[in-house]
Amino acid sequence: MPVPGGCLAYFDGTVYRPYLRRLVAWLSVSELGWSGPAESGDPARYCLLRDGAPAVVPFDLRDELPSPPSVRLESVLRYFDRNRAKVPKFQLFDLLTLVAEDLGAIRFAAATASRSWVADFIR
Repeated sequence: MPVPGGCLAYFDGTVYRPYLRRLVAWLSVSELGWSGPAESGDPARYCLLRDGAPAVVPFDLRDELPSPPSVRLESVLRYFDRNRAKVPKFQLFDLLTLVAEDLGAIRFAAATASRSWVADFIR
C-alpha cells in the first residue's frame, strides 16, 4: 500500500500505521518472524517483513486477516475543515478530485453541500 503523505499524513499516523502494527502482531501469532511496517520504493509503499526481508502474506492466511481500515469521507472533510489552510492546495485539490470522481458529481455535491470551502476550492 502507498504511504499516505502530504495532506494525508495525519491519517497515516492515526489510521494506517496502527493497522499495520496490528496486522504484524496478528501475523506473528500465526507464524514467527513477521515485523514491520517498513517503507520501500519510490514513491514509498508499506511492506511487511518476514525474517527481515520483504514478504507477501501467505494465501492461506489472507481470509483471516483483520479488516483493513477505512476512513469515512465525513472524517476527512472534518479534518480539512480545521486544517485546510496548512496543506498544499494542489494536494487538497487532487484529493477532492479523486473523491469526486469516485462518488460521482451528485453524491459528491450532496456530501460536501454544507462546506462552502469545497465549492470555493473546486471552482
